[in-house]
Amino acid sequence: MLGRMFEKLMGDTGRAIRTYAGDKEFLAAAASLAANVTWADGEVEEKEIKKSKQVISANPIIKASYQPFEVEKAINEALDRGETRSGRMQNQRFIEAMQARDLKDREDVFLIGVDVADVGDIGDDEKKVLMKGAELLGVDGVALMG
Repeated sequence: MLGRMFEKLMGDTGRAIRTYAGDKEFLAAAASLAANVTWADGEVEEKEIKKSKQVISANPIIKASYQPFEVEKAINEALDRGETRSGRMQNQRFIEAMQARDLKDREDVFLIGVDVADVGDIGDDEKKVLMKGAELLGVDGVALMG
């Protein structure tokens, strides 16, 4: 019991520190998954980019830490990487770097990807990218999409 309380306190403290210091790992992972989802069907649509900016900027960690231009820069960099196979693999590494984080943070990153994919219908290509993201994050993608 005491161990769980200490673990929760440390997790909350770590989250607060990352919020004020700027959580680069979270921003990079969220932008990378959003970019890979956006590129899933081989086309980048303006409404997907707009949705990426909207959902990433709305996250409390990001909102407290970054100006809108910083979020936009991270998304644009991830989209630029996503144009090539090697860049999409680099994006996957940013996503995978979240594995050591608590489940809530990993689920938040995944759900950002789902929100971006949900512009229109979530197609098979986008589902494939999302399921890879879920695997890299260590979350239950099927349950979170349900």
